[in-house]
Amino acid sequence: STGAVFASLCAIAEQTASKVRLSTLLLVVFTLSASVLAHTRPLSLLWLAIAATAAVLCFGINASLRTLAQRRFQVALLIVGVSCAFALWWVVSAKSFESLLAGAPIPAESAAVAMLDKTVFFMVEYVGVLGWIDTLPPPAALYAWVLGFGAMLFLAYTARPLRARWVMVLLTVTVIAVPTALQASSSEQLGWIWQGRYTLAMVVTLILAAGIATRFRPFRITPWTKSMVRWGLVLGGLAHAYVFLEGLRRYTIGIQDHVNWTEMFEPLWQPPGTWQVLAVIYILLLATCGSFLYRLLTTPPAQARQKHIAPLQPPLSR
Repeated sequence: STGAVFASLCAIAEQTASKVRLSTLLLVVFTLSASVLAHTRPLSLLWLAIAATAAVLCFGINASLRTLAQRRFQVALLIVGVSCAFALWWVVSAKSFESLLAGAPIPAESAAVAMLDKTVFFMVEYVGVLGWIDTLPPPAALYAWVLGFGAMLFLAYTARPLRARWVMVLLTVTVIAVPTALQASSSEQLGWIWQGRYTLAMVVTLILAAGIATRFRPFRITPWTKSMVRWGLVLGGLAHAYVFLEGLRRYTIGIQDHVNWTEMFEPLWQPPGTWQVLAVIYILLLATCGSFLYRLLTTPPAQARQKHIAPLQPPLSR
């Protein structure tokens, strides 16, 4: 939901800058995703604010003001505002923060230092955590994702214009500082409550902002770039399939001290449809989405095709 809010706001701002009519689909996506996000967790209003602020910073205040002047966007914003007001009322009236299970109290200073020390460790839960938060993703899948994270951040921090880099810096600091502040502020009453997956909303915004920051970098469609995209998609598909199978192994036969993949064919428990059918459906879904994404990334845009064709046409006589 946070990713949809950020991406739709960026797309709306870009359409406003291009002086084209705002897409109804984008307005619906923004309205629904923001309204749903407001009700997901007690902290979700904070995630919504971070996503909206990041989108504003990516495109500038002037573009945001022009977007706010659009009547259709004002209607969408009104609906989101009503949803947020109800969510805030619910959090306050239901005392959502007070209902958290309390553990052994921890001094705020110790909690803050521990959070900073665990920043990189939390990245494991950015990729995935299975079962009752007791099964980590396979190391191969984790390394594949970390490789992708590193590549995106490297490109974003070296992107132009420079304004995009400051957005990346702000979001990076947010991913580190906000969880630290939230844990430290509640540790003396509730003890340790934080998990890496709670940061996912901000991490997704950071990843998408990296894409926005690098959108002006030239991407030439050559045999080398096609091969790079193809192998990147294959690597991502294999990583996801591995994580999915690891989750099925955890539930069907349990993670044991010995390698027990073959024991899955005599499972102690089967999900509806059997794990074999679910695994095949999931792999086919990954392959289909990967094929569509490959075509999207390696097919020249319509404008570029027109520019390529235009010189072949005879010039008009005056």
